[in-house]
Amino acid sequence: TNLPASSQFGYAVDLEGDLLAVGAPKATLSGANPEEGAVFLFGRNQGGTNAWGEITRWEPAGQTSLNFGWSVSLSGDHLVVGAPDNKVGLPSGSPRGAAFCLSRNAGGTNRWGVAQKIVVNSITNAAEFGFCVSVDGPILAIGAPKYNFVSGVWQEGQVIVFRNSAESNTWSESCRLDVRTDTAYNFGHSLSVNKDFIFV
Repeated sequence: TNLPASSQFGYAVDLEGDLLAVGAPKATLSGANPEEGAVFLFGRNQGGTNAWGEITRWEPAGQTSLNFGWSVSLSGDHLVVGAPDNKVGLPSGSPRGAAFCLSRNAGGTNRWGVAQKIVVNSITNAAEFGFCVSVDGPILAIGAPKYNFVSGVWQEGQVIVFRNSAESNTWSESCRLDVRTDTAYNFGHSLSVNKDFIFV
């Protein structure tokens, strides 16, 4: 992959069928400093029969210190990548986090590209939205484990659920999940979507 050792290549991985996504949250493809992070997509037969090879690699060029690639999730034609330290598109100086949604044909026919970037202006600073992501079909869940949304409670965390519109291939917020009466905070630190269930 031609990356320095500090790239943290492999920090997050997800496998679906013949596709493998790998996050490298400290990588830089453009030479930016500090690093923005990157995601790599591999195919089972891309390097020859039953030989895994690279399909594409991508980074949010022009942005830095995102931890892009901290979390990754694949489902069908969708690859979702978390960037829990993202600031761009939010109020100045607010590292509230983001999720980048890549799609198979967003970069051209059968070429992966960014279809949407999700940011949530209403969450608190340093909420780490995008710390974990999980997508299954039209359902996407994103954790914000340090979200402070109840006065006097610290980092109780929340999971924000999105639904995809097949017509426009865009993700829209559907609902929010939390356990605000629980004293074991950081809800949304890890999660998984599977058909009709979201495990947090």
